[in-house]
Order: sequence, then C-alpha cells, then structure tokens
Amino acid sequence: MSGLAAIIQTDGAPAENDDIVRMAKAMAHKGADGNTQWVSGKAALAHASLHTTSQCRTATQPLKSENGRLVIILDGFLSNYDDLRRDLLQRKVRLRNESDAELILGAYEVWGQGCASKLDGEFAFVLWDAGKESAFCARDHQGLRPLVFFEAEDKIVVASDLATLSAGIAVRPEPNFDYLAQVAIGQFHSPEQTAAKAVYRLLPAHSYLFSQAGISRERYWSLPTGIEIRYRRDEDYIDHYRHVLTDCVRRASRTDRPLALEVSGGLDSSAVYCLAHDLFAMDRLEAPSLQGYSLLGAKGSEADEIAFARSAARYVKGELIEVPLFEPSIDWFVDQAKVDQDLPTYTNAAMSISLEKSMVDNGCRVSMGGTGGDQWLDGSLDYYVQHLRAFEWSDFLKSFVRDLPEFGASFILPFALRQIAVAFWPSSIVRALRRFRHGGLQGAPEDYFWLSEASKRTLESGFKRSVGRYKGDFIADRKRARLERAEAQFTFDCMNRQYSRLHLESRSPMFSRAFIEFNATTPEHIRYRGGQAKWIHRQAMKGTVPKDILERTTKAAFPAPHLIEQARAFCKTNSDVITREVCDPSAISSLLNDSRDPEFDLARPVYLWGQFAIAAYLMANTGGLDCGGKHHD
Repeated sequence: MSGLAAIIQTDGAPAENDDIVRMAKAMAHKGADGNTQWVSGKAALAHASLHTTSQCRTATQPLKSENGRLVIILDGFLSNYDDLRRDLLQRKVRLRNESDAELILGAYEVWGQGCASKLDGEFAFVLWDAGKESAFCARDHQGLRPLVFFEAEDKIVVASDLATLSAGIAVRPEPNFDYLAQVAIGQFHSPEQTAAKAVYRLLPAHSYLFSQAGISRERYWSLPTGIEIRYRRDEDYIDHYRHVLTDCVRRASRTDRPLALEVSGGLDSSAVYCLAHDLFAMDRLEAPSLQGYSLLGAKGSEADEIAFARSAARYVKGELIEVPLFEPSIDWFVDQAKVDQDLPTYTNAAMSISLEKSMVDNGCRVSMGGTGGDQWLDGSLDYYVQHLRAFEWSDFLKSFVRDLPEFGASFILPFALRQIAVAFWPSSIVRALRRFRHGGLQGAPEDYFWLSEASKRTLESGFKRSVGRYKGDFIADRKRARLERAEAQFTFDCMNRQYSRLHLESRSPMFSRAFIEFNATTPEHIRYRGGQAKWIHRQAMKGTVPKDILERTTKAAFPAPHLIEQARAFCKTNSDVITREVCDPSAISSLLNDSRDPEFDLARPVYLWGQFAIAAYLMANTGGLDCGGKHHD
C-alpha cells in the first residue's frame, strides 16, 4: 500500500518544503521502494512507493506529465489497465512508461475531470494541475484505498492517513466526539467523518477538486439498482456469474512477485484460491506463481477451520502455509493507536498479522482473498417483492412452494401475504417508516444508558439525517446501503494501515466493480434460495471447489475474551479518559461491570471495545482527557 501526501496552498503563498518533508517522514515506513517529494509553486506532493507490479517499476512518483503541467501521486492499481491503455493508444496518446499513474495522466489529458469514470480498480490519487492551480483527486468505487483531507485557512492538506496528515498542519486535530459516539456503540452513519475533528475522508466513487475557490466534489459512479440481467434458465445466471468472478480474480492478480492467497476454508476465499489455480494452469493468471496461506486456530476452537482450507489445497494439488494466530495483549493496540494517531483496529483484524508477515517473508507483495463475498452474495427474501413487481406470479408461487418446508407455514404464509402489500407501497411510506425507526439506529437512544445525553442526541439526529441518502424503494436502498456502509470505511482504513506497515497490498476480487454490478442487477432469488445463502456461488463453483466447502453452512469466529477483559480493565484504570462528551461518568461503571441481562451481554464485547478504542485514541492524541474534557498532563 503506497502512501500519499499533498499540500495545496490556497492563500497565494508558495508551498512550504518543510511541511511536505515532515509528512513524507511520517509515512516513510510505507516506502519499501522509495520516498520522494516534489514542490513547485502552490503545491507540494510526496509519495511512499511500494512496487507490486512490473508496470509501476517503470516510473517514479510523484510523476510529471511530459509538459510538466500535471503531477500525480497514486496508491493502488487499475483493474482495467489493458482496456484503458488500448483506448488511450488508439486516441494517439503518447504513453512514456507502463505505469498505472501514467495511464491516469493520459486519461486526464483526454477527458479532464471526467477521467474518473474511465478508471476501474482499487485506487486513490492526487493530480496537481499547475495550469488551473487545482488538485484533482478521486477514490475507487468502494473506497478500498484511503484518502483524508483537512482544510485550513491557508491550505488544504491531503494524505493517506491521520498520522501523515497531522504532520502537515501546525496543530494536531482535536477529537471528533460526534464520530467517537458512533464508535462507542459500533454503529456508523457518516462515511465521511473520521476520529479527528475537521478531517474528512474523500467519499468512495467521488472525485474532488481542491483549489483557491474551495472544495467541490462529484459522484462519478452510482450503483445500478434495477434488475437489468434476466435469464430464463438458472444455467445462464451460473455461467455468467462464473465468468465475472473468474475475470475479477484474473484482473486482481497482476503482480511480478508470487501471489499470496488467503485461504480460510470458507466459500469465498476458497473459490478465489481455486480459481487462481485454474487460471495459473491455463497460463492466464497475471502473476508468476501463487501460494496459499491459512490461519491456524486452536484445535477445536471457533477459529479452527483448517480442515476446510486443507481440503481446498488438496483439491487443486497446491501447498498451504499454515500460520498461528497473532494474539497480542491490549498494550499492543494502545501502542498502535499512538503510532497511527487513530483508533485501534479490531481484535480479529489483528489476528492475521502473523499470516501477512509470512507472505512478505516469502517474497509476496500482493495478497488476495474472499473479502466482499458476505456483503454481496448472502441475499435475502426480497425476491418475493421482485417477483410481484415484475408480475411474475408463477415464480412467486414457485418460491413460496420451495420455501414452505424450509421456513414452515406459520412464517412463510403471512410473510408472503405481507409482501403483496409491501411490493406496491408508495416510496413516501417507506421513507416515513425509515424515519420512524431512527433512520438505521438499532435500538432507541435510551438503550445506550452509558452514553451522555449529548451523544444520544447526536446519534439520533445523525441516523435520521442518513435517511436522506435513500430514495424510498427499500430493495434499491438496501443495495445502496451494502455499498455505502459507513463502518466499512473505518474497517478499510484499519486494514490498509496494517498492510502498509508490512509492505503488503491487499486486493479483493469480490469488491471489484464488475462483481458488485452483477450482483446488484440480477434477481435476488439467484443468491438466496430455499433458505440457503450464496446459492449461485455454490452452483457456479461446482467442480472448482471441493464439495465439503460448497456444502458448508458454518463460519469461523475469532472471539478474543482475554482482550475484552483486558479492555475492561484498561477502561476502569483510565476511566478519567472516557470523556463527558461521549459517556455519562455516572453510568459508565454499569457498562464496565458484570451484568445479569443475557441479551445485553451478547453485545457487551462490542461496546467495551468501543470504549477502549475511544480511550486509547484520546490518550494517544491528547495526552488524556478528564471527565470534563480538559487536557491534563
């Protein structure tokens, strides 16, 4: 994962070299293949390079255009590299090297700010246009690569992470207590906010223009939500799905080093692993070799799924490197919060660090897995409404008959009758119902008894405002919600920081735009059928993935009770750091102590980790805060 940093002066003064040098130093750990700065006029750019392909080795970033007017810094890769390169060459664009960054420069020369819609892959970039004295920036459709910005009185600062951004401004940003309230309950409504006040993420599928006139943004891609792909036969859906997934795996495999494949033994990662082996056997994989890696949980524990991973490896006659879980103490997470100047990652995310280190030790720079499958393949019973809206009465009846033995008459009969009414509800009723349910907040504000009244009000109003993102067609809204989940942006940020420290790049074929679009524009019944999730995936992977994995209905879990107890102890010891802005000091002890409410105890680990994350962040960024929110030594 490469690191980016940019400073755009908006007061007419020249950019300060010292500021960009400090930012470059803050992200130096990301630059296995170089750290370079460029300063000219009102702009200063820095890039920490991690070379993952032969193409990116042909250019040094920041990369200038031939006439010197444009300069770009890029983190990521283009999955439509071949298509875009062919298009530009046909338009007589002179490409001086083979890098992805050079293609974006060429695309900007041809289409200007409209070039973002021509790009596909996992990317974030900043492109300085000296002629217009503006910085054009964009992120990929899913927001898989991070980019944050801060607008000061005299400049705009852009970076890959909070620690790098903070190095470019005079005063470290204050905590964003509105966002920390979301962290406290593990529910997020704002994908743009970060833990730092006035520091914002660039939104996925958006381009931004930073200039002396201010900041403007534009959405360059929207998720298609209508049913655009319809076949008469299941076999046609299955063939199409297999083609899409195989092509996404191929495009994401581009690297000039061994390709690392995460194999959990689940349906999604096993499919990516087995398809990669098929592509390699056909000489279609865009990597010189491949190697499987699997986490080794304690035998018999919830994390023990090694038998399934071994089954996948035997099936393709591949080798599997098995690595024990990384199980750090709570102090490790506190230290990471200090280094990152951000919220600590989740416990289960950190458990894969030893696996990722093994990949790097074996010469890999790219890791690929099945992330995204749960988001786009699980499916739902929305197919009843889809049948009704398309007046597919025979299909409606067929689904009812198929679901009857699975769900029972007491559930499926009244459910099917309700769907007849729901299918034709006006959008105004749907919007009103969403507002009634707090726009997505799970539970009433009084349920979060340990929060301050200010936090409860902030959360309630924030989730109500989030209703405005939706149009009133609840099926289309649910599809957009999958894409725009605010908590996903925090998760992606955490994983990017983790990978960049190790000099590794993560790629996700099941988050590819083509994969998402296929699943957004096909009927729901091909994903969820007879009570079985990922139906089409299971059907399409027959003969590619072993039968025991295709029939698997369980999922591994990675609980960390020792860390939750350590987090509880940490919060008790540092209760003065959990501020009045987020929590009620008189009620927080009820959260930190044992409860006799079994239902509440199921969610307690999430809430405890939220309080710990807030405390660790505040201690790392403010030196600690008392209950009144004042700084102390």
